[in-house]
Amino acid sequence: MRVFNILFIAMMIMATAAANAEAGVLVTPDRHILELSPGEEKAVEYQIYNSGPDDLHITVDPKAWAGTKDTRFWISLKEDMIELKANDTKPLKVTVTAPADVKGEMLAMLFLCYKESEDSALNIRNGIPLYLIIEGTKEYGAEIKDVGLIYKKEAKKKDLNLDIEVQNTGNVHIVPDIKVSITDEKDKEVKRFVLEEAKTLLRGQDHTFSLIWRYPGLSNGDYKVVAEIVYGDKLEKIRHISAFSFKDGDIKVIKDGA
Repeated sequence: MRVFNILFIAMMIMATAAANAEAGVLVTPDRHILELSPGEEKAVEYQIYNSGPDDLHITVDPKAWAGTKDTRFWISLKEDMIELKANDTKPLKVTVTAPADVKGEMLAMLFLCYKESEDSALNIRNGIPLYLIIEGTKEYGAEIKDVGLIYKKEAKKKDLNLDIEVQNTGNVHIVPDIKVSITDEKDKEVKRFVLEEAKTLLRGQDHTFSLIWRYPGLSNGDYKVVAEIVYGDKLEKIRHISAFSFKDGDIKVIKDGA
């Protein structure tokens, strides 16, 4: 009987943990991206859904993000408190006004602050992005600042690691598509990388995309690494070329950038 009681308690703990994991606040859409002319105003809505078993008291706290102008100059809320019953949905209504003295893009995070239950000591703070692009002032730009090559050679493991450092040099956010290929001395492609990471880069922000070639099948000789940024018709193709030599199981960088 004692063993049964222990198993029963353990099962109840796991069931409670699973229920808590499913509980929380869901938001649709996950962001709004507006493009307005200076002085133009527009209202948008987020639908807030309480997927948990308890009623929630949610406070909405808008904050300027990434060096953006204070939200009080361009965002107003119909209400900054939401009473949300279990399994219920309510709209969060936001009015956005494009300032006349700003160029490029503005970003705010609308933080939803709440506790999962009245007895909980944990304060939860979920952020919802809101982007505002000022029409006629946006500039797209990007740069591949560096392509790092590191060859790791161990007893049972050989990896060629590539670190592609990309910077957003424009004044609006981008989600760049990075393409990387390695070619030999005859310009024959020996490896192409598919970058599956979708990363939003805010203006002025940089990020290093990491790629790994497991057990690279390289013969002795010289190779080129061609890294490209493709972003639809908003950017001309941006290319960075590095070169390295491979000899007797070792790599040496012989050219960095072009």
